[in-house]
Amino acid sequence: MPKGKAFGGIVGLTTVYPGVVQVDFTVINTGNVAHDFVVLVSLGNDGLGTWYDDGYYADGGGTYATVSLDMGQQGSDFRQLNIPNDPNVTDVRAVVLKDDQTTVLDTALSTGVISVAQAVGATVSITGVA
Repeated sequence: MPKGKAFGGIVGLTTVYPGVVQVDFTVINTGNVAHDFVVLVSLGNDGLGTWYDDGYYADGGGTYATVSLDMGQQGSDFRQLNIPNDPNVTDVRAVVLKDDQTTVLDTALSTGVISVAQAVGATVSITGVA
């Protein structure tokens, strides 16, 4: 039976919206058969239950990353996500799924590791209209 274990995340990242963040992750096949593991990476706030993933990937890789592993093997990959316009984003999550994309095998959660700030733009002042 396939079993997977995930670990990874980001430590102490300050980022600016708009921007892109890279999330690295590692999957370990702890089962007794080779398997293609599906990984969903999200940015969000676990306490609020808000997660950004589908539609936020900046690397053209689709919604899921697939890691193919023999039993006992581990493999690493990464996803790049667009920073959402949400100052409440503080957490990174990687969810390992069976290839059916519905059965959760493991979740790695790093909380309080992202700080999203707004980019400083030019200030426009209109003093009169002719």
